[in-house]
Amino acid sequence: MAGKAIGIELSVKQQALLQRQLESGQYENLIEMFDDVLRLMNEPDAALCKWLREEMRASLADRHALSPRDEVFNRVRVKMNRTAKAVRRGA
Repeated sequence: MAGKAIGIELSVKQQALLQRQLESGQYENLIEMFDDVLRLMNEPDAALCKWLREEMRASLADRHALSPRDEVFNRVRVKMNRTAKAVRRGA
């Protein structure tokens, strides 16, 4: 079933991205690529949920993994230490 043709303007950056995808061999043509893009646009929640489940399993399996809270506090400590050093140097 033939669809209605539409025209779009792409930036140079967008054109380069499409060209790289075609050259990678993952897609044979633009129609195949856009079919994949449109499918992904309709299924964002499924992909996100799958990724979250994988991340949660990996995190739960690693009993020594830092929690996000610990990561945040570590970043704050580093920033505070840098600021304190800069103040001591007179910066």
